[in-house]
Amino acid sequence: MSHVRFAMKSASLTGPAAAIAMLLLVATVDCRSNKAKTPQESAATLRRGFAAGINARTKVMDAYRQMGKWPGTNQEANLPLPETYATATMSDLTISTGGVITLRFKPEGTMRLLPDARHTPIGTRWRCVTTGFENVTAVVPCRPAH
Repeated sequence: MSHVRFAMKSASLTGPAAAIAMLLLVATVDCRSNKAKTPQESAATLRRGFAAGINARTKVMDAYRQMGKWPGTNQEANLPLPETYATATMSDLTISTGGVITLRFKPEGTMRLLPDARHTPIGTRWRCVTTGFENVTAVVPCRPAH
């Protein structure tokens, strides 16, 4: 902000004119922070989310081995509360019925890791589906939900 004050002094802006200039500058910076993500930013978000999902998958599989059934909550899978996973790009990571791992991203988009019970031993194959992302298959081994 010191560079803003310097610019206002250089332009001889004081009083109400300085306040208006400051508001315009803050509004401009605020609008820039809400811009659409670049493909590289979306790819990085997907990679980080997928890594978190794979870590959770290990816990979900451990819980399955111990309980003999898929966990239906973060607590049953010995994972922290869903909102504990919140970051600048991710809202939460939730375990639901059947051991399904759902990651919710900001401002929108989801990634779901689902155990595929058709393969034995159970838990050796998982499916990954996403919503709200383009070209997902080029970044992580997931498919867009249809």
